[in-house]
Amino acid sequence: MKYKSIINELTNHEKASLLTGKDFWTTLSIDRLGIRSIVVSDGPTGLRKISDSDNLGIGKSIPATCFPTSSALSMSWNKELCEKVGDALAKEARELDVDIILGPGLNIKRNPLCGRNFEYYSEDPYLTGTLASKLVSGIQENGIGSCIKHFALNNQEYNRLTSSSNASKRTMREIYLTAFEMVIRNANPVSIMSSYNMINGTHSNENEYLLKEVLRKDFGYTGLVMSDWGGSNDRLKGVFASSDLEMPNCKYGIEEVEEALNNGSLDSKYVDECIERILSLRERLDKMVKPKEELNYIDQNDIVYKAALETMVLLKNENKALPLKDNERVCVIGSFAMKPRFQGAGSSLVNPIMTSNILELIGRYNLDYVGYNEGYSRYKHNSNKYLKAATKLAEKSDTILLFLGLDEKKESEGYDRVDMKLPENQINLFNNLKALGKKIVVVIEAGSALELKPILDADAIFLTNLSGQASSDAILDLLTGKVSPSGKLTETYSMSYEDVNTKDNFLKPSNNNYKEGIYVGYRYYDTFNVPVLYPFGYGLSYSSFEYKDLKLSKDKASFTIKNTGLKEAQEIAELYISKKESSVSRPKRELKGFVKVNLPPGEEKEVEILFDEYTFRVYDSLSDKFQIEDGEYEIQIGASLNDIRLKDKVNIEGVKLDKRLDDTYDLSDEEFYKFIDIKPAQGLNFIKKNRIEVTLNTTLSELRYSRSLIGRLMSFYIRHFLREGEGFPVRAIAKFGGFTERKLEGFLVLLNGKFFKGLKLFLSKNRK
Repeated sequence: MKYKSIINELTNHEKASLLTGKDFWTTLSIDRLGIRSIVVSDGPTGLRKISDSDNLGIGKSIPATCFPTSSALSMSWNKELCEKVGDALAKEARELDVDIILGPGLNIKRNPLCGRNFEYYSEDPYLTGTLASKLVSGIQENGIGSCIKHFALNNQEYNRLTSSSNASKRTMREIYLTAFEMVIRNANPVSIMSSYNMINGTHSNENEYLLKEVLRKDFGYTGLVMSDWGGSNDRLKGVFASSDLEMPNCKYGIEEVEEALNNGSLDSKYVDECIERILSLRERLDKMVKPKEELNYIDQNDIVYKAALETMVLLKNENKALPLKDNERVCVIGSFAMKPRFQGAGSSLVNPIMTSNILELIGRYNLDYVGYNEGYSRYKHNSNKYLKAATKLAEKSDTILLFLGLDEKKESEGYDRVDMKLPENQINLFNNLKALGKKIVVVIEAGSALELKPILDADAIFLTNLSGQASSDAILDLLTGKVSPSGKLTETYSMSYEDVNTKDNFLKPSNNNYKEGIYVGYRYYDTFNVPVLYPFGYGLSYSSFEYKDLKLSKDKASFTIKNTGLKEAQEIAELYISKKESSVSRPKRELKGFVKVNLPPGEEKEVEILFDEYTFRVYDSLSDKFQIEDGEYEIQIGASLNDIRLKDKVNIEGVKLDKRLDDTYDLSDEEFYKFIDIKPAQGLNFIKKNRIEVTLNTTLSELRYSRSLIGRLMSFYIRHFLREGEGFPVRAIAKFGGFTERKLEGFLVLLNGKFFKGLKLFLSKNRK
């Protein structure tokens, strides 16, 4: 061990204390040994640095630049842009004395209702891994550490600390772990955050298969693993599985580790290995550090603006409704124009240092602007009190710029969406305005896929995503044609939620069974010929492009793209592979590369997409490793998944694979558990009618069944007034509340109906 001499100087209490936070946002320092604290901050879309006096992290954060969400940034398909955003994030972190940015999130969009989808890149692992690698490189090359998250299979918010994501090894390796593998190999992040959920019945933070077998052994990761906040279930098992740091500070966790070290029930070598990685992290951060520069927030905002231009997607443009023409007579209707929604909510919520809105900016453009109306109530979705005034305003215009979207309460960490629909009052407004016979351009501000069939009669549909604090500037520059849209979808827009294949195995309280296997997102719709509204990789431009001259070798594909339109524009070309003759169940096609190129009118450029170690591999369940299957592959080059322009075949050398069963789609739950060889997580255990034995993993919502009136009242308050906290278990409350072992013991006794005994334990001194 490199730090053996320092570790030998530590007492068991100091060792145990080093394995948890000093407080909510910093790690422990030990001055006598030269061990300094590390400061971490939420930051996937901008720094959410909390003031030092706010130990619980619930106050308003220090003002910072709000960048596009990961979901929005992915729709740029621009690797260099992601690196620039990472660089800008690092500059701001350095200004605010932050050592590690907690982000980005790499989880796959398994289901469109996941409340945190705006924080995640895509439904595709290759795209996620490629873009996130660049963002992490941008952060770390500028002297700040990155903590990628949430490792792994964190695909719903409901009961996220106690439910189990159950999947086969092939499903995990190909879909849910590939992006993490790519970022680790390409960018070597200084830290990784384990997810809240269980995987195949074992909590992620203590899951030996996930942390030891996959992360440490197969990925070769030697960096630090930290828990999500309150996400550590059994600290001793976490240490054994090589989870190094429990966050935030957990008093009873310190006591557990110290006691286990003292009585020998925990081998000190596992603790020492964790401390070795903690000390290595500090040394690595010290070597990375760069001197502060004077931070220009105008320059930071300019980066947000340039990024926002590339993250927005033009979905429909009937009869060239866009771009808007000079002196076009327009009105603006919709709450999101006045109060734009450009970020998500929860731990990624940034206190933006500057903002603007459409109404403040529209006067700068050569348009005949006739006015604004709110159009609908943003939060009371059955209210139509603005309808008459909105219609009257629209009658004065030739074109209606109608701003629709999801409000801040619809998309947030902590809970999932209940449907994919736009609010009913917004759809009603659209129908009333459409009846006027005016041109309608719908601008949608949302961070996740929606059902758009009710507004398909619009002349143009423009998806802004959650593109950061300068989004209003970008929207108007794109609508007026100053810049051509170049974003493309990184998640499928289905016809309706009924067409989503994961709907029956989502939002389960105990076991979410990933029986769909590898058929997530476009892999499902495309393979099983399910019609969609807008496919993966789709997005319109104000120009047009020709693809030609595909040339293939065993190492790359090269081809030429020509701008055949009248406007300078960027085009994204996507490379998919297909193998029709295979011993393994495969999707019809899979994304394995992409390139974005800017071209003036009439110009053409030869581009190339290199094949890499991820291009042809498949996870072989028999040999339990990735293999390249021998044979013929079709290389397809497209403007989207459903718009393939060029294709040819190439023979790839590999191994012969035996035929095997990999599909679990039609299995019953019992057959599925047997197939992946697990015991399902157990749900509530009622000891008598409507009453349960409260445990560390009983959630605040489930306390409604507590034998204690206090527990039931606590649950009522949380469920009806603080909706986002109802999924937290008792152990998380104990961690955030600074409970000792004795206080936790007393709290559990109290919640199980023995009020006076529990209170006495809770108030007594902790046992030595």
